[in-house]
Amino acid sequence: MSTSPKKVEPIYTTPEAEGFTQEEIDELIAEIESDDYDLLENSIMIIRPRGRQSLTAPGVHSPLVSTRVPASLLDMLKARAESEGISVSEVQRRALSEYVGHPQL
Repeated sequence: MSTSPKKVEPIYTTPEAEGFTQEEIDELIAEIESDDYDLLENSIMIIRPRGRQSLTAPGVHSPLVSTRVPASLLDMLKARAESEGISVSEVQRRALSEYVGHPQL
């Protein structure tokens, strides 16, 4: 006896992680294309700043420093960051600050 696989409708996801089936998407398209749909009334504008927050000053570019390291050092860096509950970048910034004698950021 052959069993055919169960058909599953694809789910499309928005950036906000809200899933939609193809049927729901078709219904939304039909609603938007209808004559009585007011785009301005139903629109949402999302403004996101470009890039990451500046470490220098608001609105001022913070330079990026890139360095190659042995895999073993990267493993230790990741372990240190995880143990302290901070990002790898934060561990790097703290280490560089300490090395050059700059106060902690």
